[in-house]
Amino acid sequence: MINADTAGPGSRARRVAAAGRPTGFEAVFVDPVEQVVQLRWADAALAVAFEDLAPVSAFPVIPGRRWGPGLWWSATTGRHVAAGSNAMRTQLIVLD
Repeated sequence: MINADTAGPGSRARRVAAAGRPTGFEAVFVDPVEQVVQLRWADAALAVAFEDLAPVSAFPVIPGRRWGPGLWWSATTGRHVAAGSNAMRTQLIVLD
């Protein structure tokens, strides 16, 4: 996280701190009614069901690869969750 006290005079962190808004990480996403939403990460993590949102980008299918995009059955949500790679699938398994 960027500290507004050590940031340069024209930096975004200093402008945000000067505006009275808290600094930190923010999540920007498109909600189910297709409006762009920007929230502090802590607020978004509590209030948003990210598994209900559409993927950020399409998962590419590359011929010749040993593994491609697929679906993982999540016991937590009771439905399939899209995974774009074997690494994403592994993360889904751990989170589930």
